Amino acid sequence: MSLSDFHNSRMGNRAFVVGNGPSLEKLDMSFLRNEITFGANRVFLGFKDWGFPFTYWSTVDETLIKQSGKEFSQELPNEMVKFIPEKLIHHFDLSRLKNCHPVNIIYSPDPFPQLSTQPDRIFDGWCMAYVLLQLALVMGCTPIYLIGVDYNYEIPKEDLVEGGKKWVSNNSQNHFTSEYCNGSKGQIWNLPRFDKTDQAFAYAAKWNKEHGEVIFNATPDSHLEVFPKVDFRSLFSHAR
Repeated sequence: MSLSDFHNSRMGNRAFVVGNGPSLEKLDMSFLRNEITFGANRVFLGFKDWGFPFTYWSTVDETLIKQSGKEFSQELPNEMVKFIPEKLIHHFDLSRLKNCHPVNIIYSPDPFPQLSTQPDRIFDGWCMAYVLLQLALVMGCTPIYLIGVDYNYEIPKEDLVEGGKKWVSNNSQNHFTSEYCNGSKGQIWNLPRFDKTDQAFAYAAKWNKEHGEVIFNATPDSHLEVFPKVDFRSLFSHAR
């Protein structure tokens, strides 16, 4: 199957695009048990505590995939639908990675940024939340709520490596668990590029206004200001 098989499959259903920021610790994640959820990268570290896996998952960063492709193949739940870049699929153990589907990821699109609502392509925006947002749009989800998108990284100088171009952490404060960065096992991460992600999210915000505002930010204290903000608990009748 390809992303085309999922086109408009969730038409009119609300969904949650989940970043991996520390604000997730402030939320009752059990509220999402029966919701449509999109997650990325090492979000599976939260599944045991939260009590359920997400509906959909993706990863696109080549540096991360080269290091963690085998880990993803071992740790991601079989029932969770996984979308991985076509050109990087060889880094995964497909004999163990079940329910996996290739996606045409357009890296460094020209012009930058771009946003897709069609299944033939998904544009990289230097942030996984931007990729997940497009996957939700392709499926026809509405409304879409962002959570865990804190958009606020603090990286100590001593964590910088490779001439300050990448970073390593044994105790990340930028994610929902200090173990996220896996620094003890030598995991190396690309530095966030807010100059790029600012452009991408501004582009998505313009699209959002032109299409009746279907994207909202429910992340507590998020520094991402371009989408209308809502209170997470207000989205659940039993929590009011």
